[in-house]
Amino acid sequence: MPPALTIHYGSATYTPNPARATTIGRAPDCDLVIHNPYVSHHHARVTFTDDGWLLEDMGSANGLSINGIHTTSVLLLNSTKVTLAQGATIVCIVGTNGPATPAQPPRGTLQQTWPSLHYRRRHRHNRHNPRNSRRNRHAQ
Repeated sequence: MPPALTIHYGSATYTPNPARATTIGRAPDCDLVIHNPYVSHHHARVTFTDDGWLLEDMGSANGLSINGIHTTSVLLLNSTKVTLAQGATIVCIVGTNGPATPAQPPRGTLQQTWPSLHYRRRHRHNRHNPRNSRRNRHAQ
């Protein structure tokens, strides 16, 4: 009987099925969909192996990070905090007294409110900044 795994992201929780791989990412076909622009479409995969629960990077742009150290895979023990990308951290808790077959929630979306990203384009000739005006640019 495999130990139960619970993945926490924000206020949402997810219990993977040990009989199949669970994908985490931004794409709608992932088991755990995380709406964060820094999370790759297919970011990571969780599988149950002979050694226990394994979290693997799927070639994502930002990879996986534990305590600031980048890694490609991690064997999940007890409670593990994994950063997928900026603003996207999951907490994986392995229990010892889980049910024989963990309940598989319906495929869904884990939604976290993500602040709007506003990018300002900086102009060389900004009329609000005298240092960048055409007249003063040549004087510098």
